[in-house]
Amino acid sequence: MPMLISPIAGAASDRIGRRPVMVTGLFLQGAGFVWVAVRGSLATSWTELDVALLIAGVGVSMALPTVPTAVLNAVAPHELGKASGINYMMQRFGAVFAIAVASAVFAAYGHLGTPVSVTDGFRPAIAACAGFALLAALGALAITPARPQQVTDAEPVGFHHQDSTERVRGSA
Repeated sequence: MPMLISPIAGAASDRIGRRPVMVTGLFLQGAGFVWVAVRGSLATSWTELDVALLIAGVGVSMALPTVPTAVLNAVAPHELGKASGINYMMQRFGAVFAIAVASAVFAAYGHLGTPVSVTDGFRPAIAACAGFALLAALGALAITPARPQQVTDAEPVGFHHQDSTERVRGSA
C-alpha cells in the first residue's frame, strides 16, 4: 500500500499543503483502527477486517511521506541536519512507545491462552492505537504553513534562503 499511496500523497501535499494530507491520513488511520476495535471478533469476516485495515493503511501511507517534508520545511537550511535527526528519532520513539502501550493494554485485558482471550486484549489495544492516531491528527491540525525565512546579519554575503517549495523540489 505505501508504494502506491505515498507518491500520490507526496505530490498532493506539494499542491495543497502538508496539513490537509497529514490530517486526512491520520484520521483515516484512526478510523480504520476504530472499525477494527469495534467490529473485531471471532465472528467478524476477514473481508471486513481487510477493508478496515486497508483504510488504516491508506491513512498511514498518506501521513508518512508528508511528516518529514513538513519538518524540514519548518527550519532554516542550516538546521536541516538537526531537524532530520530529531524527526527520525521521534518517529522511532513514537513507534516503540505505541508498541509498549498497546502491549500493556493487551496484557491488561487479554492473554494468548485462547482465541477469545486474544480478542479480549486485541480490541482495547487497537482502540489505544486508534486514540494515538486521532491524537496525532489533532496535533497535525496545529501545523501552520511555512513562513518565509529572513536573511540575518550572521549569514554570509550572497547567501539566500530558498522558499520551501524550492527546497523540497531541490532535495528530491
